[in-house]
Amino acid sequence: MPVQVAITANAGFDTSVSTGAFSESRSSSFAQSGISLNYAFGTSRTRANFKTDANISYYPEIDTYQPDIDLRLAVNHQASRRLRFSLQILARYGAQPLFRLNANPNLDTSDTAERGGNFLTSTNSLSASYQWLPRFSTVTSYSLRLRRYDEDVIASSRNRVEHKFGQQFRYLLLPVTTIVGEYGLALVSYADSSRDSTTNILLGGIEQTFSSRLTGSFRAGVQFRSAEGNGSDQTRPYFSSNVNYVLGEKTEINWTNRYSIQESDDSDVTGPTSRTSFRTGLGLRHAITPRISTSLSAYYSTGSGTGGSSTVPNGDRSSGRDTLALSFSAGYVVNRHLSANVGYTHIEGDSDRLTSSRNRYSAGLRFTF
Repeated sequence: MPVQVAITANAGFDTSVSTGAFSESRSSSFAQSGISLNYAFGTSRTRANFKTDANISYYPEIDTYQPDIDLRLAVNHQASRRLRFSLQILARYGAQPLFRLNANPNLDTSDTAERGGNFLTSTNSLSASYQWLPRFSTVTSYSLRLRRYDEDVIASSRNRVEHKFGQQFRYLLLPVTTIVGEYGLALVSYADSSRDSTTNILLGGIEQTFSSRLTGSFRAGVQFRSAEGNGSDQTRPYFSSNVNYVLGEKTEINWTNRYSIQESDDSDVTGPTSRTSFRTGLGLRHAITPRISTSLSAYYSTGSGTGGSSTVPNGDRSSGRDTLALSFSAGYVVNRHLSANVGYTHIEGDSDRLTSSRNRYSAGLRFTF
């Protein structure tokens, strides 16, 4: 069906809920209801998919509501035999921290560990792929990322706009091997202009099909980051890998790693402006029976921040942070319209400033029509 609508109802318990960025955390039960729409449409040359989810959670022990609204649009257009355009739009409004750990290729765990109250984030990208020769092609891309927080004290240090321009060169060395070279330019503008930065990225890599079940993508290179204000210039190595293994029709495993510079979401304007981190994530999906399915996600990140200002002359402006996020879910298909699910998420963070831990348990129903 081109259009699919679903209504969800969930309930559970959260061990650490707050109503704002600096409010005290408390445990509370919760009730959540939502609606989702999935619409696929297009022509023989243009395919598009639109998906939106809108959820609201109520925590009776602290008498507060928290929204979670998600909007996604993907459009692919084959302009000619050689030229292809792709558009991706993702917008989300919700309360930090977030709990959906799947579909997270950048392994960005900052939203699972930080408390920032309600915020809007949007990531939009446009790319053009052109097949110059049977073995040689290029991909030219532009992406725009926005982040806006409702609370002024948080917005002053975290609100930002990120522009990224990319040029990729691809050469098909063998039927199963593609060599890739990339250049990227990232321009980041904050509400506080002293935190602005420019990053140049040079990468080389390979995309390999090892077998009909095992595929991998690998990148390595260097990042040159120049910061405004009191920020410090940085030159750091970059590495990323993505390995996907399909055990069969019922099981799929994905393992992703990344070492890179990323923008810091430190709530203190004197805190670090960037963070050099290593992130690794493992995802497992398994269908036990045609009706019962399970998924497991595990993410870990560790790193230190640099830049910002210090009240101590020649003081150390770096800060460390470790984050672990685990998620498990299981679903049971009652019939073609009704399904049931249970889930558990554990998040813990350890930094120079504090240590935190959070557990969330949920169970619910989904009706699709």
